[in-house]
Parts: sequence; structure tokens; C-alpha cells
Amino acid sequence: MSYKIKKSMAITSHLSDVQEMISFGEVRDANLRINFVKMLIHDERTEMTEDELNAVWRECLARYK
Repeated sequence: MSYKIKKSMAITSHLSDVQEMISFGEVRDANLRINFVKMLIHDERTEMTEDELNAVWRECLARYK
């Protein structure tokens, strides 16, 4: 059984990663994470399983990488 993760927690985590990436000059990866966060924001669900988050991540990679 998969547990649900609050979408706000996933967004916060990825934005923290973006801050770190920017400080190391990893702009391309930071932009990819920002696009992922945008996709999460537009998703109407408030909680998602890890599998659901991974599916959105794969969609982001296919769209923006």
C-alpha cells in the first residue's frame, strides 16, 4: 500500500533543491526542477503517492529535457 505525500511538501523539497543547484551553478537542472514544481502546482490533487509524483517527473523530463 502506497502512502500519500502532501503535494506542498514535495514542492517545498524541490524548491530547496533548486536553491542548492543555483548556488552550485547547476542552472539547467534547477530549471527542470522549477518546471516540475509548476506541473505539480497545476495538478489538482493535494496529496500524491510516490508513484504518482514519479509519473509527473517522467512527464516533465519528456517535456523539458
